[in-house]
Amino acid sequence: MHLPCDKADVDLFNASTIVTIGNGKMADFWGSSWIEGQAPKNMAPNLYKKARRKNITVFKALRNNYWIRFCAPFTREEEVREFVSLWHSISSTHNLNDLDDTIIWRWSADGNYSSSSAYKIQFATNFCKIKINPIWKAKTEPKCRFFAWTLLHNKILTADNLQKRGWPCNHNCSLCSLSLETVAHLCKDCPFAVEVWSMILSWAELRFLFGISKTGTLSEWWFRLRMLCSKHSRKSFDGLLIYFWWSLWVERNNRIFKGQQRTTEQVAHVVKELVGGVLACL
Repeated sequence: MHLPCDKADVDLFNASTIVTIGNGKMADFWGSSWIEGQAPKNMAPNLYKKARRKNITVFKALRNNYWIRFCAPFTREEEVREFVSLWHSISSTHNLNDLDDTIIWRWSADGNYSSSSAYKIQFATNFCKIKINPIWKAKTEPKCRFFAWTLLHNKILTADNLQKRGWPCNHNCSLCSLSLETVAHLCKDCPFAVEVWSMILSWAELRFLFGISKTGTLSEWWFRLRMLCSKHSRKSFDGLLIYFWWSLWVERNNRIFKGQQRTTEQVAHVVKELVGGVLACL
């Protein structure tokens, strides 16, 4: 794969790839999407802004935890929160090994880069058939907004997308074991997700959204829901829904990669904790 050199091209490349770490000598610590498909600079934007070494490989950054030295000391509350979250995420990843880092291109079925797919994605925000711009104004963390953007483009590695690439996987949803895992199933149709969403609506006093049709795509369902909310509350609602999707994805990954499993009540509680004061505007 040809590596870009212009800054704009680098940003597009980093946003369009998922890196699986081997020895960490090729992947960029801050910019590459190597932590469950997310880039540290999106997960911890305040730490990235103050980092004294922004161009450093994963290998060098993790050696003796040098990355901490480059962005310490932490002087603000949001920096401490981002550090704890990023530290936990890094600690949960696999250890470095002797294999080369591998790169998956998000925008092609086989995961390989093509100039045509790179050209098309540059205009996706202007000509995309689904109107997802409200995502960028949602009251949620940057990493979750980026995740939702990827999710609504159907580019996360659910079982159906893994099948397209010919990669071995469990085809059934890890949350319910009843249906093929797709983006739409995982985030709105899965019985597990439906139960969690019902708990969230009750807790958030959004019972008027019960029973809204789930037919069509995930983005169509999202827009049906948000149009029923008052205009001043839609950014908060979008944040709530994105945290719901994010928590389902984390639960799914914990079950597959860590053998950990939580109940619907526990996942709903995680969403509640993530949202924090977001619902004050609803």
